Amino acid sequence: MLFERRQMSAMFDLRLVGGREVVIKAREDDGRATSCVVAQTRLADRGFPCPRPLTPALRHNARWEAVHGDEPVCGAAVRAQAAERLRLANA
Repeated sequence: MLFERRQMSAMFDLRLVGGREVVIKAREDDGRATSCVVAQTRLADRGFPCPRPLTPALRHNARWEAVHGDEPVCGAAVRAQAAERLRLANA
């Protein structure tokens, strides 16, 4: 795991076997997750600078969460800054 962040949603930046990086997002789903992922895909397809979804939103019934995967949009420097902010916030 390269980083973890939790607010309204939880994000996990993962490096898969073979080196590919993906961001997994999980959040409470009030029924909008599917349409949000569709809209985000359309924006990315039109060149808007946002993460491109790699999976549809999947409902995890036990916790009423929606989970989906995105391409990462940040590089190592941005991850390092985010990790430092989290470290300072938790100090």
